[in-house]
Amino acid sequence: EIDSAAVSREEIGNPVYPAARRELERHGVFCGNHTARQVTAADLRHFDR
Repeated sequence: EIDSAAVSREEIGNPVYPAARRELERHGVFCGNHTARQVTAADLRHFDR
């Protein structure tokens, strides 16, 4: 499982950085309409096992 969240507020709501999107797509990973969001305590409980 892959997810993405920001630890700072500057990027919240922004789309995937164009160079990162191109590289991901080159490897068959498509981001769709993903936008940056703030990391939450629930994220830490779920992903940091």
